[in-house]
Amino acid sequence: MKFTQPLSWQRYIWEKIVCLVDNNRMPHAILLIGSSGLGKKYFAQLLARYLLCQKRAAFHPCGACKGCYLTSAGNHPDFNVLQPEKVGKTIGIEDVRKLSDSLNKTGQQGGWKIALINPADSLTLQASNALLKTLEEPTRYTSILLTSQFVWRLPNTVRSRCHSIVFTAPSREISIKWLEQFTDSPTEAKEVLDVADGRPFLAKHFLDGKLYKQRAEFEKWIGKLSRFEASPLDAARFCQNSNHVQLVDWFLTHLVKEVKRDLVNKCVPQVFIFYDKLIRAREWFLSASNPNPQLIWEEIFFDFRTLCFKMNQKFDWSNRAIK
Repeated sequence: MKFTQPLSWQRYIWEKIVCLVDNNRMPHAILLIGSSGLGKKYFAQLLARYLLCQKRAAFHPCGACKGCYLTSAGNHPDFNVLQPEKVGKTIGIEDVRKLSDSLNKTGQQGGWKIALINPADSLTLQASNALLKTLEEPTRYTSILLTSQFVWRLPNTVRSRCHSIVFTAPSREISIKWLEQFTDSPTEAKEVLDVADGRPFLAKHFLDGKLYKQRAEFEKWIGKLSRFEASPLDAARFCQNSNHVQLVDWFLTHLVKEVKRDLVNKCVPQVFIFYDKLIRAREWFLSASNPNPQLIWEEIFFDFRTLCFKMNQKFDWSNRAIK
């Protein structure tokens, strides 16, 4: 996707930030907060491109200057992106120190120096502390952009030194209209948005890789287990060759969504105990200890079925699962 225009649901925020830039009031650090799939990284990359553009026009980067060409090619010397080597891994103190050293130098193109930390949730405590000095004593024409899904993981000392922007999900109508440019089927746009829990950028990601069909199938297994129509062993075998962290994330999201829809029956301690178990399973899959996925999923699904039994089958979510 080309970084030339703000997303339709981000235009108001975009125009406010651009006005700050054009009036020389650009914050030295901006923390973009919100759930995954709302376009926080896209917004940050577009803002970086705008700052590095040498011929800005009408609230947008020109797309034709040297700065835009270098940014598009991914090799602009004054644009640093700091992110984990793999999903779920952390960003360490040495990486932050290298970034700080780079930001303390004069920009090679004579303009802005930009750093994108995505996601800032991945910073270790030591890395966050190392970042503080740069946040407290920024050099001229330097801006650090941070994205965060779990902002509570960031120390208060980091959060308090950033200008925070909170992203929320746009209306269903806006999301569907935006998604329809990526599919010939309006029905498919609606279905994939439902699977993505109303988050349009995540829905587009599902469309690109047809992941929404995999997620729909996974939710069917959840429904079958809750009705005792499937064996935990069979469900575990279904998960065997999948992205285990992604499946756990889908289970967590599904769990939260369904609890919100039925607070009377499902907002109970047993559910939160199971939620904690899923969090631990996610950590096992991300660890370097080489866990056995089949055994982990078997334990998860047996516990889930036991939970459904103890709650007198009030946990039947089949009516919510994608058909």
